[in-house]
Amino acid sequence: MEPERLLDEAGLEILRALEENARVSFAELARKIGLSAPAITDRVRKMEEAGIISGYHARVDPARTGFPVTAFVRVRAPQHHFPHVITLARDTPEVRECHHAAGEDAFVMKMRAQTAEQLDRAVSPFRELGEVHTSVIVSTPVEKLAP
Repeated sequence: MEPERLLDEAGLEILRALEENARVSFAELARKIGLSAPAITDRVRKMEEAGIISGYHARVDPARTGFPVTAFVRVRAPQHHFPHVITLARDTPEVRECHHAAGEDAFVMKMRAQTAEQLDRAVSPFRELGEVHTSVIVSTPVEKLAP
């Protein structure tokens, strides 16, 4: 089955349901989507083979694990500093995601920390590589994981 055909309305419903609860049984998923369990099993297997589903993960509440401070950090750096930014991002435990971006900012990172002071210490080395802008997240009123 072509990847585009896997992402029809039923395929998107499967993805949404799995993102909501990756531990849902195929039987329950079949009831929810309106397909047979073998059809669901086949669709999920094909989505995995096509790379649409790349893994199954637990959603962890960072605040409940001692990391209540979340921030998006934008770095505007000259191109010759890009490898240094990437290495520093890999080596900084507070960096949860690092994206190379088009536009004014070269990189956008998601960081998590226990305190504002810890966040500031984690961000500080990036200031030596370029201009840094930090936005601390107050709340997340909308979070959509599946397409």
